[in-house]
Amino acid sequence: MTLNFKTFVEAEKRRLWDADDHRKRSVAKAAKFNSFKGIGQMDISDIGVRDVHQFFDHLNATGRSDTTIIRYGAMLTKVFRAAKRLKDIPEVPEFTTPRAAAEVRPLYFTKKQVLDMCDYFDDSHPEWWMRHWIIIGCKTGMRHGEILTITPETIISGISVSGNTYHEVYLAKTKALTDRRVAISTTARAALAALGDCPRKAQYDAHRFYRAWEEMRVDLLDGDDRYVFHTTRHTFATDMANDLKAPISTIGNAMGHRSLKTTARYIKTKSEHQHALVEQL
Repeated sequence: MTLNFKTFVEAEKRRLWDADDHRKRSVAKAAKFNSFKGIGQMDISDIGVRDVHQFFDHLNATGRSDTTIIRYGAMLTKVFRAAKRLKDIPEVPEFTTPRAAAEVRPLYFTKKQVLDMCDYFDDSHPEWWMRHWIIIGCKTGMRHGEILTITPETIISGISVSGNTYHEVYLAKTKALTDRRVAISTTARAALAALGDCPRKAQYDAHRFYRAWEEMRVDLLDGDDRYVFHTTRHTFATDMANDLKAPISTIGNAMGHRSLKTTARYIKTKSEHQHALVEQL
């Protein structure tokens, strides 16, 4: 009996990926690979390096970035390694993913870029709501999938600390497999309110989101595919470290990281801060 790639993934998906959002994205990638050129009719043990490379070439030819192909490669590696452990395949195919893109760290958005992006998605734009997504991402460091989970019930307002009133968002089952409460600035709170405190329902559509993002990236960011929505998360960490001098432990806690080594990869050194420090020598 043939054990195809999709069947294996469906059987093992909860052991392969713990977080619901990550699992959903990975299963979708697996389904796309399974549907490519008859791979779904093959036994998983018969899938070879050439099949994977042809799939990567197809992704490239249809406009997928090197970063996206690398993510597909990570999914395939995880699945094939699990299949080998279970003795469903003899060896893990030693395929090659783009290497140059993997060595490039994601950038961060400058304050001017953030303002330009918000102006781009003004009230006259069909996807005006993306302006508020950008603000929320840059001001809270929340992941795209985490923002989608926000509802009026998860917003905690009226928190009093030293006579001041603050807001928080409660996130359950995050990527780090822990619940966390994210501090929300007044600006981010206003952006959430503009989305009816429920970003998923405020005209959100994944296809429209990524299409509009790509158009904005071409118009404002020279089409540089390193600028993705996740870059707002790098922006949050970089602004916290450079502008507010926040301790890395505070930044890591806000972002829901289990390791400060992960947090360190998100923090970039702003050139103006580097020059200012050099001038003090």
